[in-house]
Amino acid sequence: MKILARLFSCVSLVLLMTFAFVTPPAFASVSPWDEPRREPIDNINYYDCSNKPDGNYKNPNDVTRFIMCNDGRAADVPCANCTQDDSRCSGSEYLYWDDSKKVCEYPIYVL
Repeated sequence: MKILARLFSCVSLVLLMTFAFVTPPAFASVSPWDEPRREPIDNINYYDCSNKPDGNYKNPNDVTRFIMCNDGRAADVPCANCTQDDSRCSGSEYLYWDDSKKVCEYPIYVL
């Protein structure tokens, strides 16, 4: 009888550990911050920051990125990922640079 009780305890513990640590909760969802992130590109040569004050500027090649000028050097910086089930994303994977506000914004708000 003791062996059967001990066996039941061990099986219960294994099942608990399996479901507690391996199975994700039913409410888990992937956020845009869980996805692989695009990296900034430092010291680019396709944008001239030499005569510009430090700050962020519109990327001439990609609306989902912006240019950061600092001490005459330019970096190409990505906007954050956009949640695909969010209607404000309008099907875009990424937020868009809004040059009038100088921030990355949901695509439906960028003209």
